[in-house]
Parts: sequence; structure tokens; C-alpha cells
Amino acid sequence: MWAEALQAHQDEAIAIQSEEVYERYMKYLTGCAKLFRDGYIDVNQFTLQK
Repeated sequence: MWAEALQAHQDEAIAIQSEEVYERYMKYLTGCAKLFRDGYIDVNQFTLQK
């Protein structure tokens, strides 16, 4: 989802930062998405009360 949004604005993202930063974020976002799909990582939320 986030990788697709970044990819849709690739030219703008590169103009704001650089090709190197764009590629780094694409690797990060697509890598994380794969790990979530594979069940290797997850998100948990905890609520603590006193």
C-alpha cells in the first residue's frame, strides 16, 4: 500500500530527495510488506492501566 503510493509519486519523491533515498525506501517498504505477508513480523498494541 505505502510502496504503491510512493511508486505512484516516484518523480516527485526523487525531486524532493534523491534516487538513492527513493530506492532505499522502496526496498524497506516492499521488504516489510513481504515479511508481514509471510507472517514473520506483526504489529501488536498494548494498553496499560494503573
